[in-house]
Amino acid sequence: MNILGQPFAPWVTKQIEVRQESLGHKNYGESDLKYQNAKTPWIRLASSVNIESDESGILKKLRSFGIADRDVIGTNAARNFILQGGVVGITDNGNLKTYSGLNNGSFYSGVYGWGGTGEKGFTPPPGVIDASVVYYNNGALSKAVINMKCYNRTQLAIMDALYMRPGYNLLLEFGWSTYLNNDGQLVSADTFQSNALRLLLKETPIGEDENPANFEIPRLIRETREKTDGNYEGVFGKITNFKWDFNSDGSYNCQTTLTGMGGVIEGLKIGGTAPTEETLAKISLEAYADKVEEGDFAPDIEELDEKVTNAVNLYTKLDAVIDDLYQQTTKVYNIDTTSNNYITLKYFDYAIKDFPNPENKFKKEDLLFLRGVLMHDEVKSDIDDITNPAMYFSLGYFFALLQKDFLIYNEKGEPMFSFDMDFPNIAQPQFSVINPDKGDKNFIQNLPGQFSANPTVCIAPYTPPASDEVYGAKDATLLEDYLLMDKINGMGSYFKIDSNPFVGRLAFIYINYNYIKKLLKLSPRNKDGSLPLLTFLQNMFNGISEALGGINKIEVFEDTSTNKIKFIENIPQNWGELPPGSKTTKFCKINTFGVKNNVEGSIVKNMSLNATISKEFASMISIGAQTNGNQLNENATAFSNYNKGLIDRTFKEKNTDSDFNNQVTTPGDKLKENNKKLQEIWDKQLTKQLKTFTPRGDTYGSGQTFRKGLVFEVYWQTNWQQDILDSLVSANKTWTNLLQGIYSETGVVQSNFFLPFKLSLDIEGISGIRLFQKFEVDDNVLPPSYAPNSIDIQIKAANHTVNSKEWTTKLETQSVPKAFISDSATEVINQVKRQGRRSFKQKDIEEVEEPTLETITSQFPLSRIFFDTVTPKKQIYLHHTVSGQDIKSVIDGWNRRTDRVSTHYVSNNSGKIEQLYEDDFWAYHLGVKRPTFAALKLPYQNLNRTSIGIELCSFGGLTETTLAGAESQITEDDDPNTIPSKVYKNAFGEIIDSSNVIQAVDKNGKSITYKGYKYFEKYSNAQINAVKGKLQELMSKYNIPFKYDYDVLFGTGTVSRAALSGEKGVYTHNSVRTDKSDVFPQKELIEMLKSIATEVVE
Repeated sequence: MNILGQPFAPWVTKQIEVRQESLGHKNYGESDLKYQNAKTPWIRLASSVNIESDESGILKKLRSFGIADRDVIGTNAARNFILQGGVVGITDNGNLKTYSGLNNGSFYSGVYGWGGTGEKGFTPPPGVIDASVVYYNNGALSKAVINMKCYNRTQLAIMDALYMRPGYNLLLEFGWSTYLNNDGQLVSADTFQSNALRLLLKETPIGEDENPANFEIPRLIRETREKTDGNYEGVFGKITNFKWDFNSDGSYNCQTTLTGMGGVIEGLKIGGTAPTEETLAKISLEAYADKVEEGDFAPDIEELDEKVTNAVNLYTKLDAVIDDLYQQTTKVYNIDTTSNNYITLKYFDYAIKDFPNPENKFKKEDLLFLRGVLMHDEVKSDIDDITNPAMYFSLGYFFALLQKDFLIYNEKGEPMFSFDMDFPNIAQPQFSVINPDKGDKNFIQNLPGQFSANPTVCIAPYTPPASDEVYGAKDATLLEDYLLMDKINGMGSYFKIDSNPFVGRLAFIYINYNYIKKLLKLSPRNKDGSLPLLTFLQNMFNGISEALGGINKIEVFEDTSTNKIKFIENIPQNWGELPPGSKTTKFCKINTFGVKNNVEGSIVKNMSLNATISKEFASMISIGAQTNGNQLNENATAFSNYNKGLIDRTFKEKNTDSDFNNQVTTPGDKLKENNKKLQEIWDKQLTKQLKTFTPRGDTYGSGQTFRKGLVFEVYWQTNWQQDILDSLVSANKTWTNLLQGIYSETGVVQSNFFLPFKLSLDIEGISGIRLFQKFEVDDNVLPPSYAPNSIDIQIKAANHTVNSKEWTTKLETQSVPKAFISDSATEVINQVKRQGRRSFKQKDIEEVEEPTLETITSQFPLSRIFFDTVTPKKQIYLHHTVSGQDIKSVIDGWNRRTDRVSTHYVSNNSGKIEQLYEDDFWAYHLGVKRPTFAALKLPYQNLNRTSIGIELCSFGGLTETTLAGAESQITEDDDPNTIPSKVYKNAFGEIIDSSNVIQAVDKNGKSITYKGYKYFEKYSNAQINAVKGKLQELMSKYNIPFKYDYDVLFGTGTVSRAALSGEKGVYTHNSVRTDKSDVFPQKELIEMLKSIATEVVE
């Protein structure tokens, strides 16, 4: 399991207890005496190298030293040149054979003169001097360094072939020659041979059920560790470096470095690939569109070629894989091409064919990943390269793609290592709900109330706050009802852990397709242009952490005992006394020094204890030292618990200026103050409410109240503007850290930091101690600041050094406050289990006023319904409003929206024209979705940014209907022709004066039914003239030509390729949307447009 804080395996704890009891003279006997005085280490090194009968290869070189082919061909060299106390061999029966005496003339004989006496006579045999196994990169990676010695060139030649060839595997083993097993019995291991060694030296090293050797050998090593009660250690790794030196006595000092599979992944690359013709065309079009958007409408061909070449060089194989998935998914997504402002969210199941299943000896299986992909539309963003619809991969599915296509495989399709994820369980997670113990065990911290502030990076299922201690976040229960959050919460039963609401499963975080593309494009490259996979993964996790509020610390680690790459949430997690999956009911306690007679002694040979803090905590702690940590910096809250009971008499509380008038002293006051800050963030930044009167036709309905604010914009409106996302990410960081601080202050979760002291212990060599496991120490050496039983010690590295005299295991540690489940935490768990879904309630959010801007012409109140980003303009679009003639009402309606829909100008039938904001700014007014571009094989571009919109006030299409009761009102004296028998109604059922009703015409001026309507509300001559003047002004200002073409402006059933290509010109909404009828082809409007056109197509 990839969980911090598990105890040692029971057999490791028992072995430590046996050793300590022996040293404490408990039941002391002859076995104890022999164990303490006769034990010595042994070291063994074996090679996986076969020497082939290739005349041009190493065999020819060895023959030049007088070595016969039969002595080294195939596995003969490796089987007879095992380094252990000199050199040993292995027989055909699998038994160890030793060499003794003088060389008798054969190559593999004798101790002295081993390898032949022709060069220097009876020289000593080669052998291992010592070895060390060290974790580095904060424990993420490991390496073993083996020092060897040989005494002539012949020995060196074979050592070079077997033990100093980068890229080949070696098996390093060591252990105690004599030890006490867990029953207290003395065991001798002088001639010990392991199953791992037997397998390595087979002609074809395949494990049980055809398990690949690189996974079977580590499994056998784990098995032998337990069988020997931790008195054996093995490392199976790849040679990554070597060196040798010639000594003055004719001998050679040799050194080999082995690196675990983590070292291999460190060098693993995502290689480039040639894009498909379709992708290349897309890259070229995007390069041209970028230049046009920059205002360069005639870019230099060489500059374009360079831009395209750079993009192609950055294109990777992973780009190709996920691009293909995006194209496949959009084809079956069935996106609604009409702009209805409703989000269509869909999950998709995806199968991976011939997936090498790590849970079944890497046998190839077809895995169907339930809900592996999520897609939704209605994305509104000013960020380059954000696609609509948006697509997400579950991290479980994404890592399965990497496992399948981006790891190193042998000729049989077997990987060198794998990701430590239960892919079959992730693919079909419904079974883990039935049996939670079978679920994937990659956990991350997930506080109730924590959410992703940046869906362009990731989204994750949401758990509302459920603790009385965080009452300032009580309204955050509303977040789970927002559209996008509501959809992702469909995976909540797989993401969340019933027994612990403070963690979630990493595999069910959904990563944004565009974010992966961005990382592939921007991550640092190797000199050859390839992308390091480890760098890519760590950058991805860093981005996920920032989106989730910055409190997570997901890191990539290797597990040399399994050849798997693990993802660890490297911060304390609150599992209570024991984390799930623990195989014992207690933590091991190590006696640091001294002897308790007839009880226990100490296996500690040396100890180092020092206190320091990292640079990243230094400034935080300097201002958060006293208990009011949240008042100045929410990050300091957890650490302030460390100093409870201490006061700086020169400056009792460290507050910001704004807090000096609001100081709090008691713990209850501090909790109240911090919850007040939570409530303020929710009310004023994350969400807020406007109370408005809603006119007819508005989506929200008359007199309704609705919410605005950052979370609403992002999760309800999918309004992903850069400034909105930046603001939400910033607010969420404060929000999440305040939650973390309050939870830790009240004992709901552990403090989110490691204590500022490091304990290092040198103990008698033992195996089986793994990274991130916890143990306890006696109270003899802890600083006085820590009460007995108040901290846990966590393994950061378990390094080994071994030579002919001693084997020492060095434990490097970090310390955390002791885990426990408080009454508060228990109540949270119970509340989360009981918690039902909540709907919006009027009282849940405080009403606030929305600040307004003003329109340019008449200073009407104006909300932030546009983007004040200056963009080049090359198109003008005409619309009509489907409203009455009151321009201010039109603007008021837009003000109540949050998706920044509006146009630069609005005109009415009196001839008035209102400018809302600067021409160089932009807003959404077209609603053209990506499938519209794709249907014409055009690259998507945000035409809203490069166009100006002009609205004509008009209800547009009208319905002709009979006037109810009209016939009964006619008398004999009335002229029947003067009483209307029919009326014309707009979309809201209102009757329009017949003098304002007109029919559309075709290109020849003949009356027609246009897009389902026979009649329309007429554009007045005054309105048409006002629009004419504005069009001429804008065409001159931006040098926009106008090619009049009836079919382009008023076509039915088709859209304009020129308009969608971004070609300069004047267009209507009809030009880019087949579902729109604005503006309609009125005879007077057509004549005006022809009169100002630079070219007319008849």
